[in-house]
Amino acid sequence: MLNPDGVYHGFYRLDIHGQNLNRYYRMPEFDKQPAAYAVRRLIQHLHSDNRLFFYCDLHAHANKKGCFFYGN
Repeated sequence: MLNPDGVYHGFYRLDIHGQNLNRYYRMPEFDKQPAAYAVRRLIQHLHSDNRLFFYCDLHAHANKKGCFFYGN
């Protein structure tokens, strides 16, 4: 879970600063999106060492009940 502070405050998708972290994975900033920044750096590091086999980003959906996978 990358936004436990936001979830604690009742936000589904937002962190405590009101940012949707899904919108910052391409260019996260250390000071503004530290969780997204750390995950991106970890994935880059594992990829550079050829240790990344599979990456899956899972989300819950507030309106879809009883679904394990939901996609477009």
